[in-house]
Amino acid sequence: MQFIGSWKGLYREIPVEYVTPQGLNYTLFLNVKRVTDENGNSLKFESTRERHYRKLKIYVPGAQDTHKTIIIEYSVSDALRFFEDHDELY
Repeated sequence: MQFIGSWKGLYREIPVEYVTPQGLNYTLFLNVKRVTDENGNSLKFESTRERHYRKLKIYVPGAQDTHKTIIIEYSVSDALRFFEDHDELY
């Protein structure tokens, strides 16, 4: 990610709620394990749920006129759905 100017961090929104073809709501169980920079240093983050998304607020020190790599490690339960004619991975 390229930061132009002075920034405190970034937001990342991950969709966790879907509507199935049958019109039913389907929610993924998302567990954020860790957030790190390109050197493996842990970054402070806050996690909230906003409508159909898990919203991460990630604090990135030194994010001023620079390029940074942010790694978000998470697991998702129930992300594979099986149907008669196809399968879906969310």
